[in-house]
Amino acid sequence: MPNTLSNRPNDQPVDETVLRELYLSSVDGEDYDVLPDEMADMVFPVALELQPGESLRDAAYRATEENGYRRTELAIRLARPLSFKSLSAFTSVAHQEDISRIVDILGIRHDAKQLHKLLANSQVRSRQFVSFFGHHLQRADFSQFRRVSPRALRAAEYQRAIWSVRWLPCDPETMERLIDRCPVCHSNLGWQTTRGVSFCHRCTGPETDLRDFPQPLVECNDPDAMRFVLEILDPLISDGPFGARWPTAYAAKTRAELYQFVVKLAMECQRHEERRRGPVKHVSSKSIERAGRALLDWPAGLLELADKHSEVRNDTRMLRYLQADASLSVAVRADIRALLEVRTRKMALAVCQGLEKPPGLAGAPVSSVPRRNARTNLLELVNRPGHVRSGIEVAVRVVRDIRSVRLISHKMGVSVPDVVELYLSGLLGPLHQDMSAIGIDEEVQHNQFDIMEWIEANVPIARKPDGLSLVAAKFALDPSHSLSWAVVLHAAIKGELRLQRGPGRDQNIMHDLYVDDFDRLTALRDLPHRPHRFAEVSLTSSEVAMTMGKSRGIGSLLLKYFQWYSAATISKLVDLRRSYAFSFELTDLCLISEIKTPKVFTSLQKAKIPHILVEKMVLWQREAALSHLGLR
Repeated sequence: MPNTLSNRPNDQPVDETVLRELYLSSVDGEDYDVLPDEMADMVFPVALELQPGESLRDAAYRATEENGYRRTELAIRLARPLSFKSLSAFTSVAHQEDISRIVDILGIRHDAKQLHKLLANSQVRSRQFVSFFGHHLQRADFSQFRRVSPRALRAAEYQRAIWSVRWLPCDPETMERLIDRCPVCHSNLGWQTTRGVSFCHRCTGPETDLRDFPQPLVECNDPDAMRFVLEILDPLISDGPFGARWPTAYAAKTRAELYQFVVKLAMECQRHEERRRGPVKHVSSKSIERAGRALLDWPAGLLELADKHSEVRNDTRMLRYLQADASLSVAVRADIRALLEVRTRKMALAVCQGLEKPPGLAGAPVSSVPRRNARTNLLELVNRPGHVRSGIEVAVRVVRDIRSVRLISHKMGVSVPDVVELYLSGLLGPLHQDMSAIGIDEEVQHNQFDIMEWIEANVPIARKPDGLSLVAAKFALDPSHSLSWAVVLHAAIKGELRLQRGPGRDQNIMHDLYVDDFDRLTALRDLPHRPHRFAEVSLTSSEVAMTMGKSRGIGSLLLKYFQWYSAATISKLVDLRRSYAFSFELTDLCLISEIKTPKVFTSLQKAKIPHILVEKMVLWQREAALSHLGLR
């Protein structure tokens, strides 16, 4: 018997008693009785070379038997790791000192290519995760027992790391179902003792060679979907080739995120198959295929799968379950939430035929005033079908829930109905993705034109712009609100209406535009126009204020005084303006008509023109005020 455990340089000689204890214990299977200090510098005598796709745990299991021992505890006692106490618990490679010692004990070269792949991106954010060839997986994603493929072992006798990933049903190369029990004694294949990678660790006389028990191949109805799932974590396929092979798949930030997503989706498929909620202990290959196909055809594939799992079209339950799953990454849940929002909007639009072709009830009165919050409005439409009888009202409430629409409304300083009008006129190409997702694009040709970018690039800035604010001029000249922003901006694009930008950069885009060609603006107003399609759509106080070119406080005062509350509409504003004119409106009309008057308020007050005082805002009887000021 040699007097060292290894013949490599710097190995320490050991006492004959220690060697006898080690060798005897390897045969009789009893606990070792060797002091830790005596094993400090011992290593396995037969050096090991890492195989492709083999982890350090797999290598330690193989090395134990190749060096003539049965109990894998020997490798653990030689390494004296701090991060794990048994080979079955050796899943993390984050502890550098432990890994370095294990590598030395197994005799693996530190510059080995396979070792570098194995240890890539090894630092994880918490103990809940472990690094698997650079992919950060949850500890629960690994099987506690050894799993093998008899056919793969027959081809090359070593344990593949991918077999330990809990939810994968088969070996990626052979497509053979993995087994974690001995076909003879039915014991779980463990990590504590070994008779060789290909043998059951419990069966004795004769030993059970697992290679003699080939398993059925996985039957796939969708081979591409199953192949996609199996390759997500395959250590033999790097990120580049994987992305090139599956270009249409969901673009997760990492392959670990993608794997977690497909597993959670497969669990939802399994729950639907079993007709129950709760923990999932087994996922069928059929569920895995369905989940893989849903992510391969993202996002339509996931929505189609959700429809198959529900008797009601556009059902959101599966998406809600996934969106609430805290084990999925923030980015994945955000993407699910985006799909969920689109699905919810489609449910609300189920009775609407689209904005360009409003249904026959478009002009019917709204049965209930909208809430202030856009999401509350949307959910109310879903939870109370028929609650709103106007198709146009339903559609605008749904569009108001889209964040990009609200942001553009705020940035431009126009109401959401005006934003929709601009989009339908082909002036807001950036909204195409969000609007087309809910079907509002049937007669809109997709283009990249953005009126906001055009204004920024083509409308000159004037330190002291001529004329009047475009919003104020349009409001004053168009009391019937028949002139749409789309007509005004199309005229500006064609060069028929000259605009200037003011120096103020903190204002809304439209409120920062100025016009001095009032005759041309009047001519645009007098062109034949179709009826205002959004005349009966509810407006918020902010949108009323935007229409008037004033602050939100002014809009709130108006709604409160006339008890419009949250049910203000363009139609109601037009009716009000038939009888009354605002002081600021009359002042602007005097400026447009070049009528010099000291103060409109003082002049009208002295003439005792009938008026309404709404706190600091005054509304004058229109005909009398216009006649007195010479505007008729």
